[in-house]
Amino acid sequence: MVLNHTSDRHRWFREACKGRDNPYHDYYVWRDGEPGQPPNDMKAAFGGPAWDWVPGVGRYYFHQFAPQQPDLNWENPAVRRELYEMLLWWMEQGVEGFRLDVIDQIAKEPDSSITVNGPRLHEYLRELSAQVFQKGCLVTVGETWGGESGAGQAVQRPGRQRAVHGVPV
Repeated sequence: MVLNHTSDRHRWFREACKGRDNPYHDYYVWRDGEPGQPPNDMKAAFGGPAWDWVPGVGRYYFHQFAPQQPDLNWENPAVRRELYEMLLWWMEQGVEGFRLDVIDQIAKEPDSSITVNGPRLHEYLRELSAQVFQKGCLVTVGETWGGESGAGQAVQRPGRQRAVHGVPV
């Protein structure tokens, strides 16, 4: 599961690009600026700037990878709620495990050049666990570029003995 970003062809992003007043606009990370003058000098993992200008909106969107992969705004509770509903749907279909793509990047703070292990990461993982993972018997594995030994203990809920890449099992 990719919970950090979507395709730029995703319905949410197409709606987000219709204007700042669109409810989906805040599903992504946007910053004001001028054409040719990104909000900061951050680079994307696949090369080039991490910010792309959308003329119709007059703003830059943030992407940690390819420009076609705009990052989701985990600070928006509506984004998290939609993602949780999607995961629960898959669980209802019989899925018994998830591999979480770049899960350590959901708490990014691009204004501070933080892309991995942001300050709210453990808060988001605890909420994800409570809202989704604790509702079933699952195996979860996280791709964590910035994973550190012992970091999983910070998100364990009381009484749990193990965590895999920060998500209680």
